[in-house]
Amino acid sequence: GDPPLVLGVVIDGAAHAYDWSQLKSRGLVNDSVAGTDLLVLTDPEQVSGAVYDRHLDGRSLSFERAADGAITDTETGSSWDHFGRCTKGQAQGAGPAADPELSAVRARMDHLPRPDHLLRILIGMPHEARHG
Repeated sequence: GDPPLVLGVVIDGAAHAYDWSQLKSRGLVNDSVAGTDLLVLTDPEQVSGAVYDRHLDGRSLSFERAADGAITDTETGSSWDHFGRCTKGQAQGAGPAADPELSAVRARMDHLPRPDHLLRILIGMPHEARHG
């Protein structure tokens, strides 16, 4: 059959691939790659994925997704959308912006025929692109 579809990121030369079918079944993943705490999630229709740096105002947030698709952080109970924006709760209004947002991390969806394939696909990304 076809090689698995993955959502991949490379941060400071460290590559990580998230199996798309597993990500869709979980809805989101809290992870860390090369010391950067990440939130990896699908959109509500589960047709695209996004990766965000979980640091906000000097702390790392942890996220969970409810059965109805709502995304909340466990530290403040604030609600977030799949664009990484705080929509309601304690975190809203915190930090320099009135509506805090998580920093996006560049990711790419592709088929992964071999483990080294992801690194070859993504390693050419400029440093700035890998960090949002």
